[in-house]
Amino acid sequence: MHEPLGLRRPVDHVTDVALMMDCFAGVPDEERPAFGALPLHFREEVAIHGNLYIGPLTGLKEDIYDACQPRGHNWVEPHRAFPIEYGMYRRRAPMDNLWVWDQDQGLQTCMTLSRLVRPTSIGVRCAARLIFDADDNLMEIAPANLDIGVRAWVADESRNWLRDEDLPRLRRLVDRFDPEVLSSRPQRAFWFFEHACRTLWIDVRWPLMTIALEALVHTDRRHSTRQFVERILTLSGRIGGPEVSEDELREIYDRRSHLAHGAGLGALDAEARRLYLKMEAVLRRILEAIVLEPATAAIFEDEANIRRELGDIR
Repeated sequence: MHEPLGLRRPVDHVTDVALMMDCFAGVPDEERPAFGALPLHFREEVAIHGNLYIGPLTGLKEDIYDACQPRGHNWVEPHRAFPIEYGMYRRRAPMDNLWVWDQDQGLQTCMTLSRLVRPTSIGVRCAARLIFDADDNLMEIAPANLDIGVRAWVADESRNWLRDEDLPRLRRLVDRFDPEVLSSRPQRAFWFFEHACRTLWIDVRWPLMTIALEALVHTDRRHSTRQFVERILTLSGRIGGPEVSEDELREIYDRRSHLAHGAGLGALDAEARRLYLKMEAVLRRILEAIVLEPATAAIFEDEANIRRELGDIR
């Protein structure tokens, strides 16, 4: 039982949590992995890096979910029909302000970096702060109460969960990621990428992904398409990114302003879906290389470097 606010003992530490829910929604029942074949973090806690973990939150996830739901008035919440598979969490998170969830965005950064490894729909719709006393007794669950970009979506719902083999890459990314050493262009690209992942509508999401790429390679007002196509082609080839052609990049760039208004990811036709997934994969690989490879990050320190390394297009 949680003690009332006025009677609680002194707070000793907190854990910030974000739940991953219904990750098999796009997978037919007969194709869902059996429990024994699930990744380890579906069954037990797995360390990511430092005080960051991923795990099933056994005995807690239902309470966390309930704490994040609106209470209403004289209202009974409908029965929840979807499972909660696992969560990402940060033990002994910073608590300079007790009521600000993930105040230095360490957990959200881990979530963003995980999308570079494999896109998933983990978000902050069910995110909360667990408040403990010195004896590690749970006293309160405080919902994060975020109201912007609380959900995330994926284009491929049949692969919407992290695998065991993804975690070593995620650990390297978390270990190497340092926003203080990133120049402004990669910082903007990361922001646009994460913002796009939290957007369902394709007429918004597609342009945001292209803007993230443009933020990296665009230096001059003229020849915008050439800068996008030729520099992304050069960069992707240099870092071993997904195979992409000049024609595909040109089509990706041209389509950014010719998308159906108000259509979700699921409304894409087969060719548009293929191009979107290609664009997202190229961007993810570039951002991963920026984090892990200093030589790649150095390209974006100034416009002269970009022109010298990726082509002078003026």
